[in-house]
Amino acid sequence: MNVAAIEAAGDGTFRVTGPVVMATAGELLEASRRLFPETGDLQIDLSGVTQVDSAALALLIEWLRQARRRNHSIRIEGAPDKLLSIARLTDVQDIILNK
Repeated sequence: MNVAAIEAAGDGTFRVTGPVVMATAGELLEASRRLFPETGDLQIDLSGVTQVDSAALALLIEWLRQARRRNHSIRIEGAPDKLLSIARLTDVQDIILNK
């Protein structure tokens, strides 16, 4: 199994790589708590994600919830097709697609 990671890419952008699945979502959430700034808007680049399941959707929703609590915006870029399919099935695609 590949290792999941999140890293700062500058200007409020964070890149997520590897599998975002049940086994890695908690680790990514903890890492994001250390990395995400208290202020400023965020952009999450998912183009390096290799595998997703419903835990990936739950993680994104939690990041969105945290950003809204701080009155910040969060933009999701490069979401894998499978993640978008899961979002459509659960009727939260507008949240993920920033509409």
